[in-house]
Amino acid sequence: MAWHLFAIFAATILGFILQPMPIGAVAFIGVTMAALTGVVTVGVAISGYGNSTIRLIICAFLLARAFIKSGLGRRISFLIIKAIGKSSLTLGYAITLAD
Repeated sequence: MAWHLFAIFAATILGFILQPMPIGAVAFIGVTMAALTGVVTVGVAISGYGNSTIRLIICAFLLARAFIKSGLGRRISFLIIKAIGKSSLTLGYAITLAD
């Protein structure tokens, strides 16, 4: 069984590298295949998603992706630069704060 789990793990990592689909879909397929083939039980396969730390990390990634796609972070940065970037020194502070 350990070799089967290693093969699923290696295929999932290869899917992350080659990106035939989005990373979330590849990870979900890896977890699903581990459960469907009987290598691990369904409870063990999805037990990591019950951890509150994992949910916090997933929420952070989703929010970061939303900020990037919508351009909200860029617009907030421009507002900060506009508000306090009067001289080269305060412009440096504004860029640091925006980052």
